[in-house]
Amino acid sequence: MFELYFQINDNEPELQSAFDTKAEAEKYMQRLIDSRSRIKSWYIRKIQRDGYWLYDYGAHNAFYMIKEAENDTKI
Repeated sequence: MFELYFQINDNEPELQSAFDTKAEAEKYMQRLIDSRSRIKSWYIRKIQRDGYWLYDYGAHNAFYMIKEAENDTKI
């Protein structure tokens, strides 16, 4: 299970949804960027950190994060 989070500025990350695979989470993240972002995303930079992946999509103050969930509760 993988959880998709959105974080803006220094606020706490907000859970967007949970998915069976990381690929499903990335696909949904792209849909959110395309439909909700005020900027056109020309790239997505994926950075692997300790325990999660960080996705920089071009906004200077916001990013997405995917973490492997510790339990199997699906939203």
